[in-house]
Amino acid sequence: DHVAEQDRAKVQHAIDQAILQREPLKIEHRTRHADGTTGWLSIRAVPVLSDTGEVREWFGMASDITQRKEAEEQLLHSAQMLRVASEI
Repeated sequence: DHVAEQDRAKVQHAIDQAILQREPLKIEHRTRHADGTTGWLSIRAVPVLSDTGEVREWFGMASDITQRKEAEEQLLHSAQMLRVASEI
């Protein structure tokens, strides 16, 4: 399991809800890379249902969105710095 500890409950809840409601799964979460660093994944999956309506399997993809998340964090930090500077 490569889901980062702080996101495990959120990911499990999203999976449980997608199974319960038989709806697509869409979630972004932190992940632990093999080298120990943290990255971000975007998961999109649609349930494939059996004849009885149970989730038989998932069809989907995972995308590495680490660079986007890092850019968002830098932008947020810059906006905070600008706000502090404008208050002086």
